[in-house]
Amino acid sequence: ALLAGCLPIYWGHPQVYDVIDSRSFLMYKSKETVDTLRYLESNASAYWEYVQHMPIVAHGNETLSSYFSLTQEFGNGALQQKLHERMGFLT
Repeated sequence: ALLAGCLPIYWGHPQVYDVIDSRSFLMYKSKETVDTLRYLESNASAYWEYVQHMPIVAHGNETLSSYFSLTQEFGNGALQQKLHERMGFLT
């Protein structure tokens, strides 16, 4: 959705904020979310300002390392190392 210039709407557990930056989507909570959508729909410049400056990953490299580093080439393999330790593999 982000690559297509769309604004994702999320309805789910707030733990998503650990991985995804809260400014990169709208968390559906209440009428307030609907009001925000209506405003952005009626104001093209505000919409494009919003979607063009959205960070995607929360906490930058720390998040990438914690959640996506399954190989040494990405995030120095921090997640891979944790998984190996939990599974009892020698490192």
